Amino acid sequence: MKYFLRILLTFVLAVAVVTGVYYYTNDKTLPFETQTQHITTVTKPPATEKYAARKLLAKLDKHGFRLYKSGKSVILEHGDNEFTFDNWSKVIDSETPKMYYSDFDGDGKKELVIRAVSGEDENGKFVYELYVLNRKGGKKEDYNVLLISQDTWRTVLDDQVTEELSQLKSCSKILQFAMNDKDSPIKYKSDTGIAKSAGYVGYARALQDSDGKYMTLFGWSKSKGVFSVKDNRIVVEVDCIANYNETHVVQNLGKVYFTLKIDKNNKLEVVPKSMYFKPNDKFKVSDPRKTSDEEWLFTRNNSFNPKKEGTIQWAKYSVKIDPTVFTDTEDLAAQETDIKYVKQLNISESGVTLEAADGFTFATEPAKNGDFSVTINKGKKNEYEISYTAKVSKDLKSVYIAFDKTYSQKELKTVDISYGSR
Repeated sequence: MKYFLRILLTFVLAVAVVTGVYYYTNDKTLPFETQTQHITTVTKPPATEKYAARKLLAKLDKHGFRLYKSGKSVILEHGDNEFTFDNWSKVIDSETPKMYYSDFDGDGKKELVIRAVSGEDENGKFVYELYVLNRKGGKKEDYNVLLISQDTWRTVLDDQVTEELSQLKSCSKILQFAMNDKDSPIKYKSDTGIAKSAGYVGYARALQDSDGKYMTLFGWSKSKGVFSVKDNRIVVEVDCIANYNETHVVQNLGKVYFTLKIDKNNKLEVVPKSMYFKPNDKFKVSDPRKTSDEEWLFTRNNSFNPKKEGTIQWAKYSVKIDPTVFTDTEDLAAQETDIKYVKQLNISESGVTLEAADGFTFATEPAKNGDFSVTINKGKKNEYEISYTAKVSKDLKSVYIAFDKTYSQKELKTVDISYGSR
């Protein structure tokens, strides 16, 4: 009988070990355990786990919060209470998470928001997700968890906002990013393509081909969002990517910014009128809706009279505009470029005209190859490259650089002109 009991005990232990190993290696839940299935589930840690090895991830001592990682779980400590969360980011300890404690939904109660690494993008840069911890009702401290992942914002945005990128009919140089509430379609002017019924509109410059011609917009997309928390609001910034018919090269136009808020049902909403588009500096253009209602002309005469003949290959010049002066004369003989061979320069609301001195003509290649530019207010916040097309006259005695729209004289503090290159 003694030997039989020993054999029975050995058999029971063997079955227990095999069963435990099976469930461990297959990540199964044992019959007497529970396993978290949803990000919103919160469990109190077992007494044995309370003293297990854990790594401090972040803290918010002012409000009594500490965040730890222990094995596959994340533990939140608040005062004397501890809460274990499963299914959070596996790489949450790649960078110190940021913690915010404020009233994010406007219900008078504070929520805890944790911004943590969720992985890396194709360039090896960290991408993030947000965990919004909202107190459940009742006397017992417990939390619902709202996960805002890299794609959560996209669903919310597309459900609530209409976003459209288009190319103006009146000027193919300019791309237009228009946004409006989902239930309000965006309407456009038939002659120019400018949006006339959008909550927000932003503009950027299209890509050019090797001949300086602006390419045709094919489509666009949004990259993954980057989250930040500012003034009790969740701010998302997203790269706007343009595609063209003429090339496989994509263009990172700039960023779309908008703000998310958490409603009282713990759901996300786009804050009304929070969206705007900011182009990258090299693609910045002036707002095409703001044009000049009056004609004006500034003329600068060159007192230098060259004695030789030739071709103007490279003319570069900077003019300071005084709105009280309409014509003046300067000696351009000391200028390094071929601008010294230009006898007259005219700037109007719609373009720049260069007149060649007697015996000189303009090279046509810069106009054909897009090798020209007109930049206003260089070095200032309102600096824009405003040239659109260039045309040399049939007799080659003048060149006209058209602007991308009409400009009032008071908008132009300085004008930098370049035609051709050395």
